[in-house]
Amino acid sequence: MKISVVVPVRNEEHSIQALLDGLLNQTRLPDEIVITDGGSTDKTAEIIEDYTARGFPVRLIREKAALPGRGRNVAAAQASCEWLAFTDAGIRPERDWLAGLVSRAEADDADVVYGAWEPVTDSFFTECAAISYVPPPGKRGDALIRPRFIASSLMRRGVWESVGGFPEHLRSAEDLVFMNKVAEAGFQITYAPVAMVRWSLQPTVSRTFQRFVSYARNNIRAGLWTRWQAAIFSRYALLVFSALPAFVFGPRWLILTPVLWLMMLVARGMVAIWRNRRCYPAGLGRNILRLLTLVELIAVLDAAALIGSLQWFVLDRLSTPGMPASYGAIVEAPTEPLGKTHPSIGAGSFVLPVSSLDVLEPNLPRSKYEGKISVIIPVRNEENSIRPLLNSLLNQTLMPAEIVIADGGSTDSTPEIVMEYSAKGLPVCLVREGPALPGRGRNLAAAKASCDWLAFTDGGVVPEPNWLEYLARGAAAEEEVEVVYGSYEPITGTLFKECAAIAYVPPPVEKDGATLRPRSIVSALMRRRVWQSVGGFPEHLRSAEDLLFMNRVEGEGFRTVYAPAAVVHWNVQASLGRTFSRFLAYSISNIRAGLWKQWQAAIFKRYGLLFVLALSAIVLGSWPLLLTAAVWVLMLASRAGWAIWRNRKCYPGNFRRNSLRLLVIIPILAALDAAALIGSVQWFLRDKLHPVMRMAHGA
Repeated sequence: MKISVVVPVRNEEHSIQALLDGLLNQTRLPDEIVITDGGSTDKTAEIIEDYTARGFPVRLIREKAALPGRGRNVAAAQASCEWLAFTDAGIRPERDWLAGLVSRAEADDADVVYGAWEPVTDSFFTECAAISYVPPPGKRGDALIRPRFIASSLMRRGVWESVGGFPEHLRSAEDLVFMNKVAEAGFQITYAPVAMVRWSLQPTVSRTFQRFVSYARNNIRAGLWTRWQAAIFSRYALLVFSALPAFVFGPRWLILTPVLWLMMLVARGMVAIWRNRRCYPAGLGRNILRLLTLVELIAVLDAAALIGSLQWFVLDRLSTPGMPASYGAIVEAPTEPLGKTHPSIGAGSFVLPVSSLDVLEPNLPRSKYEGKISVIIPVRNEENSIRPLLNSLLNQTLMPAEIVIADGGSTDSTPEIVMEYSAKGLPVCLVREGPALPGRGRNLAAAKASCDWLAFTDGGVVPEPNWLEYLARGAAAEEEVEVVYGSYEPITGTLFKECAAIAYVPPPVEKDGATLRPRSIVSALMRRRVWQSVGGFPEHLRSAEDLLFMNRVEGEGFRTVYAPAAVVHWNVQASLGRTFSRFLAYSISNIRAGLWKQWQAAIFKRYGLLFVLALSAIVLGSWPLLLTAAVWVLMLASRAGWAIWRNRKCYPGNFRRNSLRLLVIIPILAALDAAALIGSVQWFLRDKLHPVMRMAHGA
């Protein structure tokens, strides 16, 4: 394996020597180091040329005024090796960094390897900076590793070529857009926790501010503002609302806003310290000192985000009317007001929005798939929906070999209806399993199935006649395809169902001329070995088990494509009470699955701020309670209005109908919030507090 190390630089005279010395002292030496200088005005180029003159395998390419993406592309194009290792100036690689990347690539036969990285915290300020904005490591397998990082990566040249290289118009975030494209392209990705680089942080508040202003502007250019600035906009919008009563009650009311702002900063600082307690352990005294610095740092980062966003609006948006904010970047599918989760079909699940997937609809070799697919369905008490589902599956343009249904303890006539189809000689098989949750049902049916290809759907779903055929077309696109996700559409036959879909179903986005909704297990086809490889579905959850399963499939790097024409239709809950009950169950299971950050976290923040606002009534009397209620209604109305606007293409309507929708969506959102909060409390009482009390009682 021959490796070219690719490095973009500009004005790095203080760090380039440490980087080159680190690369030239690797236990596994690179075959060449290709550096693009993007217009340095200091001695960076001269330092690099000194290494070249001494006979080291270092090449310098001068590219006037090149941003990082352009620098990486130029160096990668000039590199002579099949494997490209990417890093940056300001980085110090450990001696076995490259060896660790190579070892993992060979062991896993991977196309892409992401190594590990750690911030250099050689001062109290940089330690606090790391706590404030560097994401803490998470568990991946048996190791703790921070999120993927382009400055610690190794990949085949074909990966870089396949996704079109790095965006060249961005000063930052180009690496995020590139890595997103690589992930979406379905390459085999693995991680090497032992391949470590050290990353230098900005050493002062002012330099941190300048860097993050640039980050903010380019983050919006890249279409990634929902990942950072959106939360900041929400917080400061609430602060603005808290100041509005001053117009009625006088300027003394304004004291509430800075108090809330300071409390918000302190709370975020404390959360940051807690999240990093394993990386940066310390006693109470040091943590108090950290908190004082973190409050200042977080305020600076917020200011940088807001000012950078304003710069984007003035310098990019206003100066180029008609230019889309993403500047051609792929933008992730928007999320519903609840966060990044969405209740799926049948037994209930959550579906994460994804930015894009390959859209493939080739000609279908029918003999390869006709009668060679097992359809897997878990059911429980579906007597009102099982007939339409079975009738649709038995009238597909591409017939399945069998329909395997696992009944999880129905108390209605669902099993008898299924057996009725079997008695007629139709390819329907019933597996009975007492009280079984959806994950257990899917695993039992998949184990019983006889085919190599497994199609998953749920009770309460009605597939279109060509659903299975279009999934098979996606599978036939390439020999390497192992997973195909279809699409789904909610059935909105009443005003309430229409408003429910607007409130919590993520709208589709357009990609390559097709309209795509997020992936869902109820419209999916995959090889049996995919299901086996990830250990099947979690069996202890009433919902969210499918999301965990799909995350595992993605983590294993199976080749995945999207078939938007493979559509199933599903019924949303028909009343506010049933919606509340369903989401109450979702909330409990979502925390059990460890996914609360993707839904409940945003709700906790909103209602935490409302609670703090209400507490001021202790000092100021009853008026803050009225303000809290007003802010809450405004919050619900703004979320409802935003949901209507996001769904304007799916559900067009005039002013009158949208006004009516607004009045219906507001109580739906309130019910969903209540379900999320009450479900979280129930989880705490049942799963956390009750076992502790039982142990204490036993002791």
